[in-house]
Amino acid sequence: MTQNASAGPGSSKSTYPLFNTTFTLHRLSPLYHGNAPSPLQNVPSLTQLARRFRDILKGEVLRGVHVGLIARDDGLGKAGQLLECRWTVLEDERAWVRGRDRPQPDQAQREDRETKPRGILIEIGYERASYTAILLRSVSPTTDKKGFTALPLLLTRMPNPLRERLIDYLSTTYDTRCSGLTLSSSLLASSLENYLQDLTDPPDTDRRIAAPLASPTMRDINLTLTFPAPVSPSLKTLDITIPGSDIAQFLKEGRRLLPARAPAPAPKKTRQTRASLEKEQQGPEPIFITALSAYTTTHLAMPLSTSTRTLSAPNVERDADSDSDPASIRISRIACGGFVLGAEAKVKIFAPPATSHGVAEDSESDSDDESGGSVHQRATQRFVEGLIKRAEGVAGGLVST
Repeated sequence: MTQNASAGPGSSKSTYPLFNTTFTLHRLSPLYHGNAPSPLQNVPSLTQLARRFRDILKGEVLRGVHVGLIARDDGLGKAGQLLECRWTVLEDERAWVRGRDRPQPDQAQREDRETKPRGILIEIGYERASYTAILLRSVSPTTDKKGFTALPLLLTRMPNPLRERLIDYLSTTYDTRCSGLTLSSSLLASSLENYLQDLTDPPDTDRRIAAPLASPTMRDINLTLTFPAPVSPSLKTLDITIPGSDIAQFLKEGRRLLPARAPAPAPKKTRQTRASLEKEQQGPEPIFITALSAYTTTHLAMPLSTSTRTLSAPNVERDADSDSDPASIRISRIACGGFVLGAEAKVKIFAPPATSHGVAEDSESDSDDESGGSVHQRATQRFVEGLIKRAEGVAGGLVST
């Protein structure tokens, strides 16, 4: 993976750190800090953590023991000298834009009280490369247990030795467990179905339903299919591109092929039943995938698995490598106008359109209403929340490993 060749974290950035960068995904169990304040409300502790991690990366002597990255032929040797290591609280997108606009100090303090931190941003700058990691939590996080702070999703853009050192440092400092985030074919399919559903069925108004799909910002959809044995030795992958102008027709055909959706009955009890929970975890209706499978079956004799599952389903890890049918053709990578997501737990999230800082303007503005910027922003936010919920479900102990 190509790393950013900027001269360190102090360089100017025009987009929100979460956007337009390819990250590797991991999940983290809640960080334990005991009686100390949460790192999200304790800036001095982040400064101290950054200084200690910088000493480790520089290979300095700590309490008589030489610490640091031992091997220098791992790509870091070409990055040059370590210049800076910074740990800061990551605010939401709008607070990020306000910070770039340099408001007056009293205004900044007033606005900071109105925003909630999204996580921790780690920036490591070398002479000829810069690397990034983000510890992220939900927009509406659950109440943390006393002494713990949940930052379930870890996104990293750095070489493996540096990533391993960071994970080891987090595990030692906060007694947290880190593991890879596995994404099955059904999870990839559900992420695409949810994204298209958010674009075509905005909850606030009906007159913009077709606008995002008809707008120039609707990019092509690229899917990579993987094949099981015995086909795999001869044909391992197949790339399929659906032009943006054809997506609406695929959705129309998918709705026709699927049975009519019955209206959901009003809940009689507050407690969610096991049946309703399992139905919810099945994910969205595979409208687009059903139409695509019909097309590949007719023209290529390649039926696709049309199962979907929500990213937060508690039993997804058991199905992660097998899905419902081990002999089915699976989706291993999806690229669309909002994101690129691969089964190898790599993601790139594109900044929503109609923005100059990687964040859409106010959804009530006329320009957003016409361009669909707020619709794309909502779809992108829900996609990110899905990844976080996926990490939360596993890190919270809902999956037996």
